[in-house]
Amino acid sequence: MMIKKQKTRRSLIFSFGVLALFTGFIAITIGLSLRGIVHSAIRKEAERNAVLWAQDFVTQAHELQLLSDPGEVSPLQLKMIKSAIGSDEIFRFNFFSPTGELKYASYDINFPTTGETAHSSTAQKVYASKQNDVSIKYGKNVPNRPDTFVEAYIPTTLPSGDVFGVVEVYVDVSFLASTLIGLVKSLGAFVVVGSAIAFLIPALILVNRSQQMHSSQAREVWLAAILYHAPFEVVIKDIEGKIRAISRNVIEEFNLTTEDFLGKTTADFLPDEISQIYMRADQELVRTGEATQKEVAETVDGYTRYSLSSKFPLMGS
Repeated sequence: MMIKKQKTRRSLIFSFGVLALFTGFIAITIGLSLRGIVHSAIRKEAERNAVLWAQDFVTQAHELQLLSDPGEVSPLQLKMIKSAIGSDEIFRFNFFSPTGELKYASYDINFPTTGETAHSSTAQKVYASKQNDVSIKYGKNVPNRPDTFVEAYIPTTLPSGDVFGVVEVYVDVSFLASTLIGLVKSLGAFVVVGSAIAFLIPALILVNRSQQMHSSQAREVWLAAILYHAPFEVVIKDIEGKIRAISRNVIEEFNLTTEDFLGKTTADFLPDEISQIYMRADQELVRTGEATQKEVAETVDGYTRYSLSSKFPLMGS
């Protein structure tokens, strides 16, 4: 039994180990999948805002072409720029020429009058492809940057339909990101816990069944040992009086096999007057459920044998 208990403990440890690996795999898989979904949703929403802002920017920029000219920014341009950067989510933008040269930076209204130059290969590629370029950035530890923002390069189209340049738009998505991530974490925790429960319940059922099977096998081994070594006669019957198990000494006394007794009654082996004694006692036991102990006299061929008969019920059997 000690060995079987150790096996049961090993089964439990193995089951919980598999559970840990399973839930870990589920958590990683869900985390990666949901992270991709969240990033996609953030990019799409930020890109939509950036495109709308760029369209409005072009609409307001009556002198947009002048931004590409060197020199001081005119009062009209400055008014337009201040209006453009007044958006709650758009906190910064840059304007690039078709060649990727930085012509205006919203963080420095005097740029490029200082003589400095800057170039963006990304802006140049966006102008050539006429396709937006959107990426998520993290500025938690960067000065003048929100925790999460999107950097979007948007081609600027004039009323004539011509693409004049590229606007690099910075969109603050911190609130959206924190909201979606919070929802994802809650959903991920729910799915992981649900998956763990879905795995754990069958595992515990299997372990319990395994324990029951071991217990049942142990009882069968014990019973077989008792029936083989018992120094007295043992007969186990069902409520109909049919024999379900019998000790070795009874089998040897009748010179039969175990199979010869199983499913039979006392009347199949003993004379009527003797079998009736046992059968009446069996019926009384079934009726009352109380254990009895009586002296029984059996007379066969003029020989009387006295024995002490003890009967007791096996509850649940």
